[in-house]
Amino acid sequence: MVFWRCTDLKIFIPPHGKNQWENPKSKYIIAYMIKKIIRAYLINIAVLYVISMYIGGFHLADGIKSLLMVGAGFTAIHLLLRPILGFITGPLNFLTFGLIGLVIDAGLLYAMTLFLPQIWISKWFFPGFSYESFSIAPMNLEIIAVTLLCALIINLLRNAIMSLCD
Repeated sequence: MVFWRCTDLKIFIPPHGKNQWENPKSKYIIAYMIKKIIRAYLINIAVLYVISMYIGGFHLADGIKSLLMVGAGFTAIHLLLRPILGFITGPLNFLTFGLIGLVIDAGLLYAMTLFLPQIWISKWFFPGFSYESFSIAPMNLEIIAVTLLCALIINLLRNAIMSLCD
């Protein structure tokens, strides 16, 4: 390696036969990003499957093919659009203690139902829940309430599984 001093600037001249733009650490960074995307994809598939099984208003079309397609769309939306929207609404998210993040996730989930025919959200009758002296009354949930509930549960499950994987 040769360094020349020219008007207070150091100019780096790489040895012959080496690409000056190739960083040996870049291969590790790319492998890390691919691993992160695959992990997010698998976690999203698992979470969407669990939500479709336990929330009656959240429906996935039958078959593994539709689950894989919806998982890919959900992963793409969360990796591409969610950070941009989170940056734009960051101060408002700070003031509302994260509730705007839930609304953003519910909006992205609803947008997914508009663009992917394999997923849809409908009204749902919640049968209620009772454990010892604690009970939740039965209620009818409209589409917006089911969307918010699904977004909340998806976020809780995704964050719990992601924190276990890291």
